[in-house]
Amino acid sequence: MTVAPWAPLLPPPNDRPARVTVELRDGAKLQAECLSAAGGPDRPLPLEIVFDKISTLAAPVYPKMRPVFEALAGLPAARMKTGWADIVSEFCA
Repeated sequence: MTVAPWAPLLPPPNDRPARVTVELRDGAKLQAECLSAAGGPDRPLPLEIVFDKISTLAAPVYPKMRPVFEALAGLPAARMKTGWADIVSEFCA
């Protein structure tokens, strides 16, 4: 395996490109590339994936975090007026 920087550097949102080349035993080469990672501004993750990540990573410490963030994602006007400190207190409760 060889790791090398992508040259030349690309402008955002393609500022995290990657390429993989696999050489088969018969000498044939398979190549694929991705110019920007999923989750960036040009390829946002679906909310369900974000919520699943919250559940997986934060739930052991903050079990109420997912429902709080699901509520925030709906962006009801009253919720948007809630201060960040109050939101953090809610999922830390």
